[in-house]
Amino acid sequence: TAQDLVDLHIVDEVIPEPLGGAHREPRAVSERLAKALTNQFVQLSELPTNDLLSQRDRKYRRIGAVNGLDLSTN
Repeated sequence: TAQDLVDLHIVDEVIPEPLGGAHREPRAVSERLAKALTNQFVQLSELPTNDLLSQRDRKYRRIGAVNGLDLSTN
């Protein structure tokens, strides 16, 4: 589920859909998406480049981990 992806640190946040799906209210969904992306870009742009790269590296390595084992080096 979307919440599982958040809990596993694969995605940073879930953008809620309107009842019945995004296709029912495309304008509202696009506004939510624009706001979420803007917020993420602002937060990321405040990080020094080395910190941002380290953070991304840790995130993607964590995705490849199984039961605490990092499989990305094997």
